[in-house]
Amino acid sequence: MRRLYFFFALIFSTTLFARDIDQKLKEYIRVFRYEPAKKVTPPDVELFHLGRKLFHDKILSLNGDNACSSCHQGNHGGSEPLPLSLGNGASGTGQTRYQENGHLLPRRSPSLIGRSQFHFRVFWDGRVMFHPRALHFVTPIDELNGDDPEYFHIVDALNERVVAAQALFPLLDPKEMGGPESEGMKPIEVWNQVTKNVLEREEYSSSFKKLFPEEKINIGHIAYSISEFIRIRFQVPRTKFDEYLEGETTALNASEKRGFLLYNEKARCNRCHFGPGLTNQTMQNVLVPPVGPGKTPTGQDFGQWHATKNENHKYRFLTPTLRGISTHPPFFHNGTAIDLKEVVTHYNDPFFRLNNFDGRPFTELFERFYAQNISINKNPYHLFAIRQSASPIIQKLGLSESEQQDLVNFLKTL
Repeated sequence: MRRLYFFFALIFSTTLFARDIDQKLKEYIRVFRYEPAKKVTPPDVELFHLGRKLFHDKILSLNGDNACSSCHQGNHGGSEPLPLSLGNGASGTGQTRYQENGHLLPRRSPSLIGRSQFHFRVFWDGRVMFHPRALHFVTPIDELNGDDPEYFHIVDALNERVVAAQALFPLLDPKEMGGPESEGMKPIEVWNQVTKNVLEREEYSSSFKKLFPEEKINIGHIAYSISEFIRIRFQVPRTKFDEYLEGETTALNASEKRGFLLYNEKARCNRCHFGPGLTNQTMQNVLVPPVGPGKTPTGQDFGQWHATKNENHKYRFLTPTLRGISTHPPFFHNGTAIDLKEVVTHYNDPFFRLNNFDGRPFTELFERFYAQNISINKNPYHLFAIRQSASPIIQKLGLSESEQQDLVNFLKTL
């Protein structure tokens, strides 16, 4: 009889806890404006197919070496399984991409999931944005910026899509898609040459004439076509997290609910990852260990500083959406977190991980893809500079092992 009493008491207390946690989470959902993923508006089918062809075509690279899909894999959330991207001269794609004679780039390719739905700012250093209030572009190319840009014909064709503007810039980098042919060329010269190469193919010229019969085709139309493919192909997938947001309390299990609670409380994830897109799109220094060639002669990557030259912006990188996060490891701008468990471990004690980053598992896992060693920056002055400019939100969290696992389980529901 006593055993039966304890059994029913346990069931009753568990039910009360489940109701209590659902009630708490319901309030967090309201306060932090978490919303179910919405399907994007129907595609322009012909434009989508044109964009898909262009996305996979190496014709966008002046020497025919790289396509967008060389580094943005459809089966990897629009990113790639490498910590640092490989540029011009590399071979293959995805799991079969190898450096050979290619350039080792300082950052990894960002995921494309939800970029067209939630982002007004793109690239890890945030250098391209469509200003959400002023409604104009802010980019490294002055002629694209402001209310009356010199390259209005290009800006007009971009149709206010930041993902379309994003597609313009890898074409200019000799190490990415520009190739040696682009060395010394002005941006407009590169864009005009790419446009010429594309329109010389009958399949492309006839498609553009049909889609834009009254317009003279320029690089903006090409980029806009690619953005339509990205908008549809990499829209946020619907998950059981969305079902939970819609009121289906059984969609998440007990561990995932505990993880969602931690996300909003002890783990402090909601400081930056809130709202429909689970990102506030701010630039943050979260003390990611520095690896790779960097962007300076001393091998450092100053993040947003490279775009703004503002000393206060050093080591800051864009806060990405967490939608679809489990589909595209490794994580951070340089891939130093191999999986979601390492992401959570990092945030649990970021100062310790910065100071004591063990790069051996990292290099052993990825070294076969690279023809050169990936350097791990242990310079104490560099690490000190990173620590000194840490974002105020960064602090030791004190999550237990079981709490960390609950948080990982929740992140996988996104």
